[in-house]
Amino acid sequence: MSAVDDFPVELDRKADFPDVERLVRPNGVAVAGASPDKSKSVGGIIPLLEQGHCKGAIYPVNPKYGEICGHRTFARPSEEKANGGSLGI
Repeated sequence: MSAVDDFPVELDRKADFPDVERLVRPNGVAVAGASPDKSKSVGGIIPLLEQGHCKGAIYPVNPKYGEICGHRTFARPSEEKANGGSLGI
């Protein structure tokens, strides 16, 4: 028996946690301050998302670069495409 089986309240996972799906399976991830420099903490995020089999689009946000790790960059998270992500890092 697991801890979930011992939980005293019956949960309808879809009704009680409707937004969790967007967190664990985002349709896109905007990476603010993305960098091609893998020695920086933000430089390693995009490769980690790719290795983690991120199914959604990756939107690097940094006005200094035109492309990072093969992904077109955006100057601001509010740009039309970058705004399509359901998760921001």
